Amino acid sequence: MKIIVHLGYPKTMSKYLQINVFDEINSINYIKPHGKNYLLYHEIRDIVLSKSNKDFNKNIAYLKRKVFQNLSKSKINLFSDEIYLWPNKQGFKKTFERLNKIFNIKGLKINFIIFYRNKNIILRSMYCQNINSFLNIDKNYVDYNKLLKDFKKKKYQNKQKKLFFNFLDKKYIRRVIKKNHKLNFFKLENILNSNNTTSIKKLSILFKCNVNSLKKKLSKKPIHVSETTDDNYIIKNHKPIELIRSFMLNRYILSLIPINFKLYVKEILMKINAKKLSKKNK
Repeated sequence: MKIIVHLGYPKTMSKYLQINVFDEINSINYIKPHGKNYLLYHEIRDIVLSKSNKDFNKNIAYLKRKVFQNLSKSKINLFSDEIYLWPNKQGFKKTFERLNKIFNIKGLKINFIIFYRNKNIILRSMYCQNINSFLNIDKNYVDYNKLLKDFKKKKYQNKQKKLFFNFLDKKYIRRVIKKNHKLNFFKLENILNSNNTTSIKKLSILFKCNVNSLKKKLSKKPIHVSETTDDNYIIKNHKPIELIRSFMLNRYILSLIPINFKLYVKEILMKINAKKLSKKNK
């Protein structure tokens, strides 16, 4: 058996890939992050990102069994969650070690895959969507110019800041993951360019699907795209979502809500009192 673990990057149209591509390829058994597996995804997130080593070791066997129950012997299994490459002030080494242990099932070959794009595009988009993550590292990052200056010069004042920015260090990510497993990097712009046959063919081989069929799926109109042009880039407001979540239904109920509807509502809420990123900061 084989499993592909898709890790992002965040802001590389992961939702588009998950809905328009991964879920539409016949050769793939896509372990979807919604429906019955919504809870599984959140359980994996909790144990990888939040639990102590003691709690992780206590629950690892249970999670491995749940993952195994979702595997197919005849298809390529695929797990996709871009949250694991969000900026992390604790570093990524432990995150990848834990993911490796969860999917380290007898007879299962693991292959990691990451889609990337220009660093500044990813950084700006992530900043606009979740500015608080950056402010928790440095209060001066309320000024986006300050963030860019630090990032480009790499003059970090402390270890936490260095670890935080490691998420965009491809050499570091490659070194940590490739220690145990094969890692494939794909530039998003190449994948979405129907004329770039080399990248699409490489991806089709990985997915064991027809090249032309994959091109067609990649040409679909995304249902969820963050605003990215210079004229409409906004710093999204998370407070309405956080407020609703504090009174929200439990995860089981949330798992029953269609993902398209959740994305639609989320985008509306995040635009309430959102602020435009100043042009001088672009």
